[in-house]
Parts: sequence; structure tokens; C-alpha cells
Amino acid sequence: MKEFNLAPREIFEKRNELGVSNSIKTLLEIIEFSDTDLVRKEALQTLRSFDDMPESLKMQCFGSLENVIISEKNIALKCEAGKTIGKLKIEKGLEPLKWLLDQQNLGYEDIKIVLKAIHDCKFEKEEIELFLSYIDSKYTTIKEYVKNTLLTLTPETAIKIFLDYLGKNPSNEAKKELIKLVGYEITGLNVSFDDFSYLKSKYPDVLSLLIEKIDELTDVLSILKEEDTLLLENLIIIFNVLEGHINNKLIELLDDEDFIAKESAIRLIGRLRIKEASDKLVENIDNVYNDVSLASIEALGEIGDISLIPDLIKALDIEDASFEYADYTLKWNIIESIKKIYLNNEKVSYGFLIERLSTSNDILKESVAYILGEIASEEFTEPLLNTLKEWHNIDVAKSIIIALGKIGELSATKRFLKILNDQNTYWLLKKVTVDSLFNIFKKNWHYMNTNEVEEKRTLVKRRSELEEYLTTHPNDDKKVKVAIIKFLERFGDKTSINTLMKRLNDFPRIVQISASKAIKKIEKRFETETE
Repeated sequence: MKEFNLAPREIFEKRNELGVSNSIKTLLEIIEFSDTDLVRKEALQTLRSFDDMPESLKMQCFGSLENVIISEKNIALKCEAGKTIGKLKIEKGLEPLKWLLDQQNLGYEDIKIVLKAIHDCKFEKEEIELFLSYIDSKYTTIKEYVKNTLLTLTPETAIKIFLDYLGKNPSNEAKKELIKLVGYEITGLNVSFDDFSYLKSKYPDVLSLLIEKIDELTDVLSILKEEDTLLLENLIIIFNVLEGHINNKLIELLDDEDFIAKESAIRLIGRLRIKEASDKLVENIDNVYNDVSLASIEALGEIGDISLIPDLIKALDIEDASFEYADYTLKWNIIESIKKIYLNNEKVSYGFLIERLSTSNDILKESVAYILGEIASEEFTEPLLNTLKEWHNIDVAKSIIIALGKIGELSATKRFLKILNDQNTYWLLKKVTVDSLFNIFKKNWHYMNTNEVEEKRTLVKRRSELEEYLTTHPNDDKKVKVAIIKFLERFGDKTSINTLMKRLNDFPRIVQISASKAIKKIEKRFETETE
């Protein structure tokens, strides 16, 4: 083997003395003839230190570098040669670099090195398509590098390339990544604007491309999974640009036999608030596939059309209690959608909803009471109290009491005390009643620091009645007693301490502990107020 007097780095440092051409020639000889891989690697790295290398010298380098890539067994040296081709921007080196990518023994870091070298040499249509072929790589490092590199393209160019590649029927994973990239690019073009009118007027070619690729864009809906939230968000960005062009296609998918595509279309219809799809969404509430039913209900809530309320209420009007509990998730999704529609519509009439309190169907009545409580308008207090007067179903009564607690009107407290003192009231209903009293007091307690005499009188009277109840019902359920004690802990005064003292010897021990804690809290509160 030929001996070399200078190390590669020394040759570079003395390049002015030795001459650039001779220095490079010596480094190439080291690469070819040295018997030490570490020295050869250093020589490859040193070649990358020469700036503005003339084309003639680059061609000299190319022969040696290509030889390393093709003939060398050491993968690390092959990759170093690839890096050097990239750094020197030797376009002729693209062919051996692409050959190297096809070799089976490359690790993911090696692949990334070669891709970067190709990018550094040249990055035009052919190279971009090569990068796109790695967009579904099983290696996250490669996938992220490829995506980040593709995003350096100008948005208009990138969107065209991504959509064209989408039309070549790549893998499902590649389709997902391409759509996400298109969404990112559209967001970048439209970053300073709230809607997409600017993008449509400024970049009409982008809109035309998207319209042309509607079929390819919607094809991905058959592989959209619930966990693909980022993909869904980018589809929404794209479809917002296609407003008016995409609606009919999505509505058509509601008749598709592919229930995954159908569910995905429904989710998008809801997010895009496509009202024209409402009738078909209502039909799909009773779909044989539960996920389609749930998606339809959620979409109706997002569309927010108040005229849909009767259809949703009808879906709740179930007489068979066993069926209701079998479809509990469905029931609560319907309720949530009804609530969302009402809350998103200002100055809406609640007459239809309130009228449903008079239904003979207790399942529906319970659901309506819950919805009224969630909306929590004061106008619901009287109809709910009227319904509570004639309750015969504990679930209905519980739902109404909870709703009244959320609404927070003091007028409900009188009825609550009657329920509490009724010896036939089940302990669970008593517990719910005390908890709702707590909520009402919390909402109205500020009156104690005002000149509102009537409100203050009501608050003091109901508290006194609750204290009396705790005194006169020593054998009540422990959970009811603990609930009242916690109420007095928060709203009690000095007179409440005497009531709580009587519970210090109660069993079980939780009642004693709760009473002791409440007394301490009240005493501390009054000590603070008198300081």
C-alpha cells in the first residue's frame, strides 16, 4: 500500500502551499489506496471542506466517490462518499446515490444521509418524486425528514406535486401524509386571513387543482380512523377551500356501502356545517352501524339547525326502558346534540322542549329535564316545578331536581324542603335534593351581603328548616346527613353549631368526622369575620 506523509486534515491546512489541485488529488489517492478505513473516512470528510471547487476537480472527485459507493463493502464509507457528492453538488453523482438507496443493507440513518445528499445535489421533479416514495416510511426519522424537506418547496409548487402524486394511487399511509402536507401548505398561503376568500382570489390555480382532485381527496375517507385527528383537521382545511364544490360529493357518500367512508363523510359534514345533508343525517340516526348513528347525531348538533330538534326528540321518545339502557351512549349523544343546538342559537323559543315535560313517557321526560338543566334558563323553573308536583318516577324526579339546582332559582327551595320532609321519599332523592339546595345557595348567597330583604329571608329560612330536619331525623341515611352537614359547613352560622353538636356522637363515624370538621370551619369563619 502507498504511504502518505500527511494526514487528510493537514493536507487541507496546507492546500495553499501544496496547491488545491494537488491537495485534492492526494486526498483521492488516500481514499483509494489507504488501508485504514478511519483515514479514508477522514479524507472523504476533508474533501467537503473545499469551497467553490471547479467543475474539473469535481469530476476528478466523482470517479473516486462513485467507486467507493459501488465497490466499497463498508456502508459507513459509502455514506461518507454520498455526503461528499451532496456537499460538492455533483449532479452526475445522483445516479450512484439512487443506486445506493436501493441496497438492502442500509439502516434508517444511512437512508436519511443518502436522501440528504440527493437533495443537496439537485431537488427537482424527479428527486421530489423520489422523496415522496419515502413519505410512508416505517422509520419516523426518515418520514419526518422527507416531510420537512418537501415543505421547503414553494406552496403552489408543492400543492401541485402532492396532488399529482396522490393521483398515482400510493399507499394508504402515503395518502394520509400527502393530504396533511396539502393542508399545511394551504394554511401557510392563507395564514393571515380568517376565511379562504383571499386564497381563492389570489391563487385560483390552487383551487382548480383541488377541484380536479376531489375524487382522490375523498377516497381517503375510507381509511380515516378515529385517531387520525390531524388528518381530519387538514381535510377540513382543504374542504373549506372547496366550499360549494365538495358538499354534494360528501352527501353522496352518505349512501355509500362503505360504512367507514360514510362515517368519515358524516364527521366532515358536521364540522363543515353542511345543512343540505340534514335529512340524510336524520335517516342515519337509526343506522345498523352504531358508529354511523353516533356520528350522525354529533353532526346534527354541529350543524345546529333548530328545525332538527323535533327529529332528535323523536329519537329519544323510547317506551322500552331496556332498549334505552342498551343504547345509553346513543341517548346521551342525542341529548348533547340537542343542548348544543339550543346553546348555539340566540333568541330561540324553548316552547317545544318545555311541552315535552307533559309527555307520558318517563324516559323522554327525564331526558328533557336534563337538557333544561344544562341550558339552565330561569324560564324553565316554573314548568319544572309543576312537573315535580306530580312525579311518580324517581329517575324523572331526580333529573328535575338536579336541573332546578343548576338553574339556581330560590323559588325551587320550598318544594325541595317538602320532598325532604316527606317520609316516603327515597334516601337517594333526598341526597340529590340537598345537593341541589347547595347549588342554589351557592348561586344566591351573595344576597346575604345586599339589601335584598326577600332573598335574604328565604335563604335564612331554608337553612333553618334544613337544620331542623337534621335535628329531627337522627336515623336518616348517613349520606343524607353528611350532605346536610357539608351544606351547613359552607352556609351555616353560629346557630348551626348547636345542630351539628348533636351529630358528634352519631354512627357511622363519617357523620361524626363531618360534623366536627363543619363546626371547626364555622368557628374559624366567624373568628375571621370578627377580627
